[in-house]
Amino acid sequence: MDKIFYLTIVIAVIGITYLAYQRPEKYERLFNSLQVITFITYACLSIWNTALTKAFVTLTPFIKEGDLRNANATLEVLQIPWLPLHIIMGSLFVYFLFLSFLPRIRQEKKKRKA
Repeated sequence: MDKIFYLTIVIAVIGITYLAYQRPEKYERLFNSLQVITFITYACLSIWNTALTKAFVTLTPFIKEGDLRNANATLEVLQIPWLPLHIIMGSLFVYFLFLSFLPRIRQEKKKRKA
């Protein structure tokens, strides 16, 4: 199942890159939507992590001593690691921004060659 998920992500990135390179006018229309979707996803995942941590801290006094280790293990399974989350989402923002400048970079190279 994980392989299908990662393969879908790779195919989406390749498709967006192809679109930005071959059809820059269509990518410009899609750029704002991509940025908004990326930001909303980042916000939702951050809220998820924060809510899980807050719930765990709040409910810790009600968890029996013997079950605390199991509860902590469950929390670690459900949470998304913070550092990879920030790195991946930040990289997506920068990558989408780079793709928006790609047509300008290509035009400058064509002008230099001419």
